[in-house]
Amino acid sequence: MQNASFRLLLLAAVIFNPVASNAADRCRQIADQLDAELEATLNRNARERAAIADLKRPYDGLAKKLKDKEITGAEYSAESEKWSKAETCMNAENGMKEAQAHYIRQLKYIEAKCDKGPISDNAYDLRSEIKRRDNKCSVADIQTLASMKTQVNEIMADKAAKEEPETPAVKQVDASLKQSEFCNGIRAASTQASTFFKSIIGEKKSITEEGFGFPGTKMRELLQRDVYTTPIVPDLDFLSSKPSCDVTIGFNPVLVQRVPPTYGCTWSYEKISRRDLEQKADRLFNVVRGCFAEVSEAPVQVYRHSFIAEKSAQVEGGAYFGEGKPSNISIQIRKYTPAADLACAMYLSSKKEADREVCMEKHIRN
Repeated sequence: MQNASFRLLLLAAVIFNPVASNAADRCRQIADQLDAELEATLNRNARERAAIADLKRPYDGLAKKLKDKEITGAEYSAESEKWSKAETCMNAENGMKEAQAHYIRQLKYIEAKCDKGPISDNAYDLRSEIKRRDNKCSVADIQTLASMKTQVNEIMADKAAKEEPETPAVKQVDASLKQSEFCNGIRAASTQASTFFKSIIGEKKSITEEGFGFPGTKMRELLQRDVYTTPIVPDLDFLSSKPSCDVTIGFNPVLVQRVPPTYGCTWSYEKISRRDLEQKADRLFNVVRGCFAEVSEAPVQVYRHSFIAEKSAQVEGGAYFGEGKPSNISIQIRKYTPAADLACAMYLSSKKEADREVCMEKHIRN
């Protein structure tokens, strides 16, 4: 979400301020290129994590050998430990590559003179991840690790050969459920966007991020956001999954990187085909379109679906296909703030307090 919001800010600067258009256009192009590189790296990393999870582990075979007295208890423990340490090493390497990707993206943007720096340590602490990787891999058995990496590469290649292609998004208004309880909930959430969801914010949730191994407190500082429960949990039978809904409030000191107050819901699926997932997502967003009297498609389509509801709320989201692992459909609603977006983009270069004040209108004031 942060990268998408940043591109929207730069686009606003290009459209509304001819003086800053050349520099903003150059930085927007650089940001798009770097975001594409980052996304490609993160996708590769996600595929690697999925392949590691799919590895055929030796524990059952070792247990049978131990039961049949083909190996001793000490041999069982030694072989199990070899595998466990090698797997921990691979996961640590994956986490390091994730952190490195974010670091390189920000470094290149600063080197292009589109940001003054310094490199933020709020997103991912690369040095910490390198140290963790070195510690975990220093005790791994080299042969076991090499064998595991070969298996991971084979699994990734096999999955790539069988991968389902993404289907084109279907965008149309479905007003059949306009008076339903679902639409009542969606409209209530979008109405609350103008006041930053203050009246529908519940208790603060502990933030966790599967795969990184950080406790909730550390993840909060890394992601620079707080997440709260909310009583508005709209659902649709055809989604075949109960949603998890919350309100996110960012607090990154760098305004253009701060997540604005956002209401969001996620429908998770353990096993689902890409086609089924994307069809459900399209149907969901088309029903949401039909909940409002007026909708207009967003000028920049960063997500599978992105539109403005009644000139006051930005609605966006889509489907994430996990390639055999958990997949999800997500929707986010936030206040539509084109003037504040423009001011945030201008503040990048102007550093004027007036631009900052208008930019802050898209956030809750402290």
